[in-house]
Amino acid sequence: MKRLIFSNHAAKRMFERDVSARDVELAIEMPDYKIVRGSEVEAYKRFSHTTLKVVYAEIESFIKVITVVTI
Repeated sequence: MKRLIFSNHAAKRMFERDVSARDVELAIEMPDYKIVRGSEVEAYKRFSHTTLKVVYAEIESFIKVITVVTI
């Protein structure tokens, strides 16, 4: 997998929602489903009591995580 880079916004949301970098990585690597919107991808991953939505963009040799939402 490409190296993950987290935007300040994504890092803040992960902290607020108690989401680990590993959870974000799993959502990107093995999503339950994903939606491609132009250059951005929304990856959805169901965990035991929540669904994680990760919005990211692939930029050359890395993946930039834009935001993280729990549903």
